[in-house]
Amino acid sequence: MMHAQLLCQMPQVKGEDTSSLHQLVNHVSSHMNALKALSLNVPIHDFMLNHLMLATLDPETQREWEIYTALHAETPTAELVTFLE
Repeated sequence: MMHAQLLCQMPQVKGEDTSSLHQLVNHVSSHMNALKALSLNVPIHDFMLNHLMLATLDPETQREWEIYTALHAETPTAELVTFLE
């Protein structure tokens, strides 16, 4: 999901620059609100952990996970761990 990816790519804060801090807060708020608006069936922290874990997997395993999740409505972290085991 693009919002999860963008949350992991936070803008750099430059020293005590208030505009950089404002940009960071806006960035996080915007993407967190977008994720909340999706009414996910899992807590956002589980969703983010899934994203971080999936980003480390090879393309074939990612594809297998996508096939698996196409058959299931929810994708909590525990399911991903079980799938990988």
